[in-house]
Amino acid sequence: MRIYFIGVHGVGKTTTAKYLVSRLNGYSYHEMDCIEEVAGLSPTARQLLFFTTYVRQYLRTYRLGNVVVDSHPLLVIPYTLWWTKDKELADEFLRIVLRLPKCDYMIYLKPYDINILIRRIQERYRYNVIEEGRLDYINFIIEKTEDYLRRYGGLISNEVIYVNADMEVNERGGYILNKIDLRR
Repeated sequence: MRIYFIGVHGVGKTTTAKYLVSRLNGYSYHEMDCIEEVAGLSPTARQLLFFTTYVRQYLRTYRLGNVVVDSHPLLVIPYTLWWTKDKELADEFLRIVLRLPKCDYMIYLKPYDINILIRRIQERYRYNVIEEGRLDYINFIIEKTEDYLRRYGGLISNEVIYVNADMEVNERGGYILNKIDLRR
């Protein structure tokens, strides 16, 4: 079974994915990231690197079978819209995402309390922590991610599970484990 996560930065995708793997026998955890590689690139070059990396990692992990992956290529699209303002590029990325094989589960970690999210972002100590904590940026990514999930979730995943990201990791993980069918 293939389980992928989606949600704004700092919402707990990696933490929750690792938690799930610790509770699922026979599953491997995979990180989808290249944040350190994109420093210094132009917004368009940065988003191209993110997208191509995420697609490559998606296809690599997809063929492995029982995986839990902390992100999905769809998530690059809202960030591309924010950073490049290039709707044509975002639409091209979407066309590619819609041609990827469907995953079994897409777990959307939905933040309700922005203060919790901002605290998590500040605790990460990344080079871009100030940029990542901007409220307009966060709200844009949340809004666009939810819009894409509403419109395309059923085309990229057999099931989308919405999870309250404000819960502690063990509560999020328990909720997800109760929702997924391990016989798939």
